[in-house]
Amino acid sequence: MKLVFVSSGKSGAGRFAVGCSLGTALRRAGVACDYTMVAAHEFTHFGEVLGFTVVSIPFDHERELDSSAARESELYRTLVDLDPDIIVLQQAWYSLHHV
Repeated sequence: MKLVFVSSGKSGAGRFAVGCSLGTALRRAGVACDYTMVAAHEFTHFGEVLGFTVVSIPFDHERELDSSAARESELYRTLVDLDPDIIVLQQAWYSLHHV
């Protein structure tokens, strides 16, 4: 199973820390999954320090994620490449609404 955590926020480490906590909980519970974190901020190294796969992408403004442009976004291309079974989105629902 491929599980991707997407942190769509850009300020602070709190949103990304939730992804680190989720990955740690999955690991401790022995859940067999390929866990990847996707984020667009400078705190991604926290996930790497914990041994998680982290994909850093540029921050997409909401106009780049509207219905006419979403499939051209870095977020869309990253998710297509990762081909997840489950996506967990932290914050800003609009980032995946049209994706």
